[in-house]
Amino acid sequence: PKPQNPVISDYYYKIVKSMGGKKKGLSFDEKRERMLKIFYDKREPLNLKELEKLGPRKGVVSQAVKEVIQSLVDDNLVETDKIGCGAFFWALPS
Repeated sequence: PKPQNPVISDYYYKIVKSMGGKKKGLSFDEKRERMLKIFYDKREPLNLKELEKLGPRKGVVSQAVKEVIQSLVDDNLVETDKIGCGAFFWALPS
């Protein structure tokens, strides 16, 4: 809704229009929480390609998935193992 004051109204309109009406992106911690939830919901090992497809469904852009997963692995929240030529990741709820 537009404010009644015409000066504020025009300023408000310009700001909203310049932002495209979109919400800012997720914080890194929010991305970590959402990716961890994918593991808890799936309850099975996933490879990076699968995670890059599932990430955007939870609001995490595919380009950020690898960095987020590595962060979770570094903090021992997600396990990883290389099987053959592929790396698999998993985490089970405790």
